[in-house]
Amino acid sequence: TSCLKSMEDKYNINPITPGVCLIINQKNFYTEFSEEYKHLLPIGSGKLEPREGTDIDRVSLEESFARFGYRVETRNNLTHIQMTDFIRTEVNNIKKAESSLFVCILSHGEEGVVFGVNSCKVAVSDILDIMGKSNIKNLGGKPKTLLLQACQGRQCQEVPLTRDMLIFWATVPGYGAIRNKKYGSWFIQSICKKMIEHENRWHFGDICTSVTRDVSEKIWRAGMLPLMLSTLSKQLYL
Repeated sequence: TSCLKSMEDKYNINPITPGVCLIINQKNFYTEFSEEYKHLLPIGSGKLEPREGTDIDRVSLEESFARFGYRVETRNNLTHIQMTDFIRTEVNNIKKAESSLFVCILSHGEEGVVFGVNSCKVAVSDILDIMGKSNIKNLGGKPKTLLLQACQGRQCQEVPLTRDMLIFWATVPGYGAIRNKKYGSWFIQSICKKMIEHENRWHFGDICTSVTRDVSEKIWRAGMLPLMLSTLSKQLYL
């Protein structure tokens, strides 16, 4: 009975097809010139700075998820429209045999949004909406995780989560998401390190807790504290 209960408490992750990991890596930004999208640009600022060191994070994520057997799809320098189109297309292409979904976004951000390479905002709620409501036939009841290496503004936005979702943001509102130009970001590097260190002995929620402790203990000018929100109904083991 205890063995059966233990199985019921875990998501069923197929070791052959554990899932899909989508990575959007934003490095070199420009300012959108179309009047149609000017309202999506950050207020009172020019072109967003290049995100030096982000390619190190991209490689770390690719290698870490590939190690666990995930099908990894990476795109670099996408506009705000290309970002949502890419996520929607890939989510709709997920097959029944694939057990979970991870979406990793490496970009600039502020209150409740991340930026396309054209400096236009994409609402995090729109990304979660695509993840949670698309391809229900093949993704319903399966865990879906959004990893965000991006700053937040000072206001904490309400983020509507559907069931079986986890969002892990590099930092709480009001703090920067620290990124080393040579070694990558504290947040992504810690996630990849803890995934490999604990493998499938720890479920992903506990890995996130360990990352939060690891990142919050680092000091560089100011502290940094990741934020996790979850509606996962079972334990997710990679």
